[in-house]
Amino acid sequence: MYSTADAVNGVRNPGLLALELWRLYNRNLRGRTGVEIMAEDWDNLIILDACRYDTLTELHSLQGRLRPVVSQGGTSKEFFDRNFTEDAYPNTVYVSGNSHLQRVESRFHDRLRPFKDDRDPLWPDRFDDPPDTVLPETMVEWTLDAHEEYPNKRLIAHFMQPHAPFYGDIGEQIFTRGPNWYEEVEAGNLSPRDARQAYRETLELALPHVETLVEELPGKTVVTADHGELFGENIFGLAGHPGGDIYLSDLVTVPWLEIEGDERKEIVPGTATEGPTEMTDEMRETLRDLGYVV
Repeated sequence: MYSTADAVNGVRNPGLLALELWRLYNRNLRGRTGVEIMAEDWDNLIILDACRYDTLTELHSLQGRLRPVVSQGGTSKEFFDRNFTEDAYPNTVYVSGNSHLQRVESRFHDRLRPFKDDRDPLWPDRFDDPPDTVLPETMVEWTLDAHEEYPNKRLIAHFMQPHAPFYGDIGEQIFTRGPNWYEEVEAGNLSPRDARQAYRETLELALPHVETLVEELPGKTVVTADHGELFGENIFGLAGHPGGDIYLSDLVTVPWLEIEGDERKEIVPGTATEGPTEMTDEMRETLRDLGYVV
């Protein structure tokens, strides 16, 4: 329901009106389309957070079949809420640098806790400063430990890169201004070119670690993303990955890179874990550090 003030703002700012019409179209007509990742054929799923299809195409050297697919979400929250709708995924272990997993973690056989002797959530104290994020080498360590403990489970490894905070020469300069680089782009204080280059540098630094993981894990591996990223190049001038049913092409077109292993895993039944799925204060604080509004 819209107020009179909303209508006046729409008349005064046609861009806002156009954006709201786009949201309404996506919300009511477009529907929830996109790849259903849990129904796809894979033994290991490597998720690169906020990785655009075109950028991975330019930078990767992995041997496999790459194609674009449409994600079900334009943000991590939408991705989790719309892909993991079943009560349990007892054959799957989810290792994540993204704290949004806490929304659905109890549905998996085990969750972001790959170490037998450490049952505390790892993402809060495994953030490196600088940069304030879970680094890709840490994700490789976590994931290989999880595979060793659960060799007969489907395995999801959710890297934070190339999601901000960007690191590399340009990324370090950008983040002296604060975490919300996308607001700087939209305000005209940061060039889209510099932001995109920092993003590319971050993915370049992460990809060798992804390649290591692909080489080490048995079975069929797929490399994909939860959503893409915007750099002000769209008709609305948006940057980052705003939520609220904004399904612009660069935001929801993600890679799907299939790498066939020599042998497939033998997946065995299991049980899901029990634990909280509601957002905690600690989770909110971590998401704010990454630039999310929660």
